[in-house]
Amino acid sequence: MRVLEDWRERHPLHRGSGPRLIALILMLVMVIIFILNSDRIAAGFTMLFPVVQGTAGTSE
Repeated sequence: MRVLEDWRERHPLHRGSGPRLIALILMLVMVIIFILNSDRIAAGFTMLFPVVQGTAGTSE
């Protein structure tokens, strides 16, 4: 177990690193959820900006 003791001596655990790690893990989970549900999120934004059919590209 000498390797483990050497590692802990060289890399002491700082106070407050636990909540920071939890916050980073939660942010990673949120990003993964947003990536997996991106089609639903994009569909929600299309309700804000309705697309009118047949008016694009007309020069009348």
